[in-house]
Amino acid sequence: MVSGTLVAPGDKVLDTIGDYRMGKGLYEANRRIFATVAGYVNVYAFRDKSESLVQVIEVRRSEDQLDNELLPFNGAVVTAKVMAVGLRFAKCDIISIGDKVYKKRFSALLPKKKLRPLEPEL
Repeated sequence: MVSGTLVAPGDKVLDTIGDYRMGKGLYEANRRIFATVAGYVNVYAFRDKSESLVQVIEVRRSEDQLDNELLPFNGAVVTAKVMAVGLRFAKCDIISIGDKVYKKRFSALLPKKKLRPLEPEL
């Protein structure tokens, strides 16, 4: 599949992984590679610790890298305003992801055990 191609969840991206390393937005089933999110196929390369060239294929929600950095992902540190607290989850309005403020606020259910209070700096 050509870099920049628009795909939907479940679309086949590659017949086999071949020389690529799987990045975000992909999963493997029956030795084929499929998209998990709607977005654009992106291929980039970098050198690993042994100085060999590694090509990574991934699906990004936007062609603009800055927009992708502002989308929440598993393991991201977010700043949120807690709106309601349940037994195991808290409903939150996400304000920022990492050190970047999100363009639009949106709600999310976050596990209570992952929440930490913000302590004001004096």
